[in-house]
Amino acid sequence: MREECTLVHQGEFRKVQLLIDTLTEFNLQMALLKDVLMLCTLVSGNYTRPDNVFTSTLLTDAVVHCKTLPEEHPARSDHIPVTTHIIIRAHSPDRTPPAKL
Repeated sequence: MREECTLVHQGEFRKVQLLIDTLTEFNLQMALLKDVLMLCTLVSGNYTRPDNVFTSTLLTDAVVHCKTLPEEHPARSDHIPVTTHIIIRAHSPDRTPPAKL
């Protein structure tokens, strides 16, 4: 029994390490603040935080807010909607006048 538990634990460790490696490779950061509850289990009514919201490092400073909307929690659903507002400023390209032919 101990060996089975160790193998499952190692398998979970591999999944966690894969997630960490992927976040590092793509330079992703958490947009949702720590300890924000995102899921309310239908059976117990307990709130948990199983989901994450990631953004690229380039957009991290552009995130105005990332929060849950518990008041819009759909009936018969366990997930709470998340809204993320990002301000992106568009830069107009430098335009060179067309060549006169």
